[in-house]
Amino acid sequence: SADAAAPVDQAIDGRLWFFPEISNGWSPAAVDPSPTSWYMLDLRKVRTIGSVELSFFADGKRYQQPASFLLQYRTDAGWREIPMQQRTPQSPIPNGENQAVFPSIRAQELRVVFTGPVAPRRMRLIEIKVFAP
Repeated sequence: SADAAAPVDQAIDGRLWFFPEISNGWSPAAVDPSPTSWYMLDLRKVRTIGSVELSFFADGKRYQQPASFLLQYRTDAGWREIPMQQRTPQSPIPNGENQAVFPSIRAQELRVVFTGPVAPRRMRLIEIKVFAP
């Protein structure tokens, strides 16, 4: 069966639930054949940002963390990767925190571009948090 994309607001609702029986988080639509997907945040005004935390769900069956992700911010010239990120851990882990710390940027819109996992596995972003330096 083809699943619709999960509601986008479930990745910013403050809940860090990693239980398979309780659906939480956002997933791209299962019918999307692209190897990449993205999630965008509009912070409503320009803010100073110094770190981002991402949490992914994996159940060993249907859901798996992405193979990689890019953190981007919108500039007048378009989307640009956030420079000089220090990631902990280096590769995405499931059912825990993935942190990226970087020199302060000023932005209103952030985007995370995910690569993978390979179908039929799906990616679920449980939560994204953005912090001031």
